[in-house]
Amino acid sequence: MTFGNSILKLRERLQDMRKADASLITLASDNGRRWTSSALIGLCNSALLETLRLISVYSDSPILKQLSGDLQGAVVYDSLGVPTESGAIATIDCPIGCIGIIELLGSSSDEFIYIRPIEFISRLSNSTLLSRTDRLFTILFNSDTYVREIKLIGYKTGEQITGSWFVNRADYTIADIAEEFFVTGLDDIFLDIAERQARDIEHHWERSAMLDARIKEKLGLFGGTK
Repeated sequence: MTFGNSILKLRERLQDMRKADASLITLASDNGRRWTSSALIGLCNSALLETLRLISVYSDSPILKQLSGDLQGAVVYDSLGVPTESGAIATIDCPIGCIGIIELLGSSSDEFIYIRPIEFISRLSNSTLLSRTDRLFTILFNSDTYVREIKLIGYKTGEQITGSWFVNRADYTIADIAEEFFVTGLDDIFLDIAERQARDIEHHWERSAMLDARIKEKLGLFGGTK
């Protein structure tokens, strides 16, 4: 799907397919009666980012299992190098453009398990928890360097860290109308998320709740009102 097609499909869902003079909209750059093209461009960019973020968080979701190689453009597997150590904590910069870490491995292929920042911070003040052999990581923002950092517990001195992560490769503009999305297979959930954001702005709460349920179902999170 091209970026321009995503805008037209979203406009169709929002039932805003006519210009102010009542003529039919055929170009993604056209403004509708309720939604301008620039507003929909912003919504589509936001929805693509949110789609990738949700897929990265819910990596066992039904939709991710079906996508297989279609997400190749959004997933990077590479070495992150050797972290710096300070006491029991090792630190390495988060990859540029990273939305979410899928897997993080040490030299022995032992996996580091993600924990929430608040849990990580609580372990820093508990020497008993830090002395365990657990291999854990979280992502924190360094307010001095303005860089997101991966913090590791259980790191073995000198080992290389490799991982796989989701990355957002584009922020589309009106000049990118003909560009194909850098990932395929996400059209359905992407449009649900884009429309949901628009319905929230319109205060169309019933439709928004229905879209919420559809998104949850595709992510394997059953619940809510269908």
